[in-house]
Amino acid sequence: MFHVSRQFIGQSVMMKPQIPKTAPNYEDRTIPRICISPTIEQCIMGIAGAKLQEALSLLKGKDWYIYTTDSWDYIPAKDVFDHIDTEEHWFLEPTKFHFYGTVCSQAARKGKLQINKISNTVL
Repeated sequence: MFHVSRQFIGQSVMMKPQIPKTAPNYEDRTIPRICISPTIEQCIMGIAGAKLQEALSLLKGKDWYIYTTDSWDYIPAKDVFDHIDTEEHWFLEPTKFHFYGTVCSQAARKGKLQINKISNTVL
C-alpha cells in the first residue's frame, strides 16, 4: 500500500493519523487517519478528487513523495466518495512507512505519470 505526501518527511518514519487537509467538507472530517491506496495512481486520484489544485501542484514543478508500508492493519475508508476508484483504506494508529520515491513534476507537465523509484523495497 502507498501513501503520497507533498513533503519529504524522512527515509523511515512513523506516521501519525490526522484529518487530511485535502478532505472536502462532504467527506469524513472527524476520524484521524493515514490514507493509503494499493497503487500510486490511486493515491493521486484520491488527492485530485479532493482538491484539484493539490494535484495541479505537480504541474507547477513540485514533486510529490511516495511512501510504502509493510503493515496490513488498515480498514476500508468510510464516507469517501471516490473509494471505489481509489480503493482508499485508512490506518487509524501510528504506522511505520518507508520512502519509496517521487512523482516527477516535469513528466506530469507533459501529461505523463513518472515514478522516480529511490527505494530498493520490493513490493
